[in-house]
Amino acid sequence: MKKRLLLLLPILLLTGCEEVETTAPDPLADALSKLQTDICLTGTSTKKREFQSPAYSQNNTEFNSTDKVTILSDKYELVSERNDGETVNRKAFKDQDGFAAEQYLTYQNEVALKPVVDGSGDKVVYSNEYGNPFLDLTVEDLEKETDTTYKIAEEKSLVFCHKLLGEDVQGEIKLTYKDGAFTKLTAENLTNDTFFVSTQNYTKLKVTVGFDYSFDEVTTIADSVTSATNDNPELETALSGLKDGFRFNNLQDGAVTMSSFFDGTSALYQMFSPGATSPSMLDMYFTANDQETMDLYIYMDEGTGFILNDPEVMEMYYEKVSYDYLTSDIQNLSAAIFKKTGTNTYVPEENALNRIGEHIIPGIYDALNLTSYEEFRYATTELTVTLVDENTINFDYTALLTTTATSTRITASFQFAEIGECELPYQPSIA
Repeated sequence: MKKRLLLLLPILLLTGCEEVETTAPDPLADALSKLQTDICLTGTSTKKREFQSPAYSQNNTEFNSTDKVTILSDKYELVSERNDGETVNRKAFKDQDGFAAEQYLTYQNEVALKPVVDGSGDKVVYSNEYGNPFLDLTVEDLEKETDTTYKIAEEKSLVFCHKLLGEDVQGEIKLTYKDGAFTKLTAENLTNDTFFVSTQNYTKLKVTVGFDYSFDEVTTIADSVTSATNDNPELETALSGLKDGFRFNNLQDGAVTMSSFFDGTSALYQMFSPGATSPSMLDMYFTANDQETMDLYIYMDEGTGFILNDPEVMEMYYEKVSYDYLTSDIQNLSAAIFKKTGTNTYVPEENALNRIGEHIIPGIYDALNLTSYEEFRYATTELTVTLVDENTINFDYTALLTTTATSTRITASFQFAEIGECELPYQPSIA
């Protein structure tokens, strides 16, 4: 046993003497990592656009600008003050799903995010469009030119400029290195040839960009939208009664064409005889069931009466919905998001206009598979609200639908009447 211990002793001693290798810190990698968090760049830029066709050359532009670019983990903003007095602002926020978004004012007077979409209607991934461009770089992408200058690999420059400025140009971009940190970002004559499209005709357009930026202290990015102050007490009073029921009318040239009555628990839709005090063919009655949705009964004739809806026969009401879906959340529409434009007329704040109908247009027609008002929910371009009296409010919507070939202007007029005092014009009898 003693011999065995003596033989092991030199091995243990040798093992204990082995040196552990340590990796020296890389100052360049450390400097790059500091740019891969929140950053702010300030300085000047030049942007030139030159049409290659003489027919378009009068549209050539060249601007010198003073810029500030702030890139945070969930916010991006470029403020570019051009020498012609115009200010260009490129701004985006990152939503909870990682998509680029912009702020808007909701119907409840709250600041929220709505997605940025491309020309095809697809949502834009934030990190692809506005993410920190330095996150795409490693030290291997930095080529040393002098002790104080490094050049970014040119094959990385296109994506880098797209994220940094929203410009699709490429070329030589340089970083200035001093005292263990990168202090400047500069470029000259970053270029790209693209196409300008006009009435289906293409012409070449040369884009040239240069900039001279310094890394600056990071500041916050201010909200684009703030909640509005309520200056409309009369409208607020009328809206407050919607929670107790209302009559929802479709209007055409001011005349009622269809009506839905909501008494707080049930609903009656009259397609052909709005306001009739006795049943008419295809009157539709919604009543609550045990599943917290609404059953639909349809009036056929005097002999048959109301029958439970069969979506395979009537081709409507395929999916049962709640009473709240039928009525929308119109009762929580805030009067504060409107500006008064005349006697008893109002228009929404600009930041609330586009999606103001999102939750305040009743869903009854969608549920019945009669029509959809999605255009007005998500693409409203004009809205006038008229306070007819303390129990009646008219909504006149306009939406502009644009495709690559055409633009179509569509309108709809709705009325909320008998606010707070609505009763069904008759009580349906169901088996």
